[in-house]
This record gives sequence, structure tokens and C-alpha cells, in this order.
Amino acid sequence: MKKQLLFVFLSFGMLFSNAQNLVIRDINGNDVTNTSINIDVHPSVVLESHEYTVANESSMDISVNAFRYENNCTAGSGEYFCWTLCLGTEECGTSFVRSNPFPEVIVANSISSTKLLTDFKPSINSDEDGLEGTASYTYVLFDVENPNDSSFVTLVYTIDYTVGVNEINETAISNIYPNPAQSSIQFNLSANIALAQFEIYSMVGQKVKQVNIENAQGLVTIDINELVPGVYFLSEKNSAVTRKFIVSR
Repeated sequence: MKKQLLFVFLSFGMLFSNAQNLVIRDINGNDVTNTSINIDVHPSVVLESHEYTVANESSMDISVNAFRYENNCTAGSGEYFCWTLCLGTEECGTSFVRSNPFPEVIVANSISSTKLLTDFKPSINSDEDGLEGTASYTYVLFDVENPNDSSFVTLVYTIDYTVGVNEINETAISNIYPNPAQSSIQFNLSANIALAQFEIYSMVGQKVKQVNIENAQGLVTIDINELVPGVYFLSEKNSAVTRKFIVSR
């Protein structure tokens, strides 16, 4: 039934393609309007994030809002998105349609100041890896005064253990500095990593912080203001690299 409703909506939108004024672009400026984007995800990835800009190519200001369809997903996975307001994480199967209550006016022949942000979690509320399978969501941007003027982008996540996870070897991370530290720690990362997942543990092995960094290379800075004074260990989730540091104030 979900797929049928989605097909009806998309078919309806295509009938008015000649009136389409909203253009969706990825962070590289590529036009992804009314397309499907395939994204391979390893089940251990904590968060898969993407952002898009929305352009109004008409000669009139347009009040634009967003909603999304959940086409299909894997049990235990979750999704959330932002458009003027960030809607919190929802587990697979919770809501077929999610809508944003606050539109943004995009001035004629301009790009929105707000970005469409999409986030997918293969596994939520669990330290276990996500289940293999496919999760798909369609995000629709539309003119609130003329819903026929709409554009969409569909993200198809393939969750698969055969998808490579970049590894960080022992020599790729420098020693942490300053050490002792007060408000932040820094280190140099020589490898070019698509997604680095850094975790901080206390002396008793309790995970107190996790930081995900995309396309990590060069100087990495992690805020530690919330950590109480003591000894901690920084590790990268997908490798065996560990660094010790001290918080002292």
C-alpha cells in the first residue's frame, strides 16, 4: 500500500513537471531533483548524513515546506531530517509520512538559507550493528500555496557487511595534545577516512562520548568541556587505535 501511495503521488507530481520551480542540489552542486540516490552503508556505521540545498528558479517568492515518505526500511533502523526544524529520530515503521510544520520563504531566483538535512541510522537504541537490507526514504519539497509545484529526492540505503569500512592504522593518528587538556583535545590524522567514529572511555571502561567525523584528514579537534577531570582513552571504533589523555582543570 505504501508503494502504491508513493507511486500515485509521484505520478501526480510528474503531470505538473512543466510547473516545477524547485530544484534540489547536493553539496557538490549536482542537480538531484526527482532522482533516486543509492548509498551503500556498513551495518556498523552510526550515522549516515547528507545535506541538500533547494533553489527557487521562478520569478516569484515561494513558501516551501517538506515532508518525507518511508518507502521501506530494516527493523531497528531509524531516520530523521531537518527543514527549518529538525524532526527527531523515528524507528522504522513508526510513521509512513512525516511533515514539517514550518515552511521557509525562498526568494525568487535564489537558494534557500535552510538546508534539507537527512540522517539515517542502521541501528538505534542499541550498540549492536544494524540489520542487512534496504531502507528507502523520499523527501518532498513543495510550494505550500501550490502543492503541484514540488520536487523530490529518494535516498536508497543498502546496508551490507560487504561494504568496506575504512580502517585507521596505528601510525595514522598522532599523540593527543594538549595533554593534560582542559576544553578540547587535538590530534593529526594522516589517513583520508570517509567516516571516522571516535569514542572516549573512562578509566572504568564507560563510554562517555562519541564523535563521528566525515572525510576526516588533517587536524581533528574534539570538545571535552563536558568531561570531568580524570584519565580517559580515545579509540576509533573501526580500528584498534587507542590514545590516552588526561582532563585537568
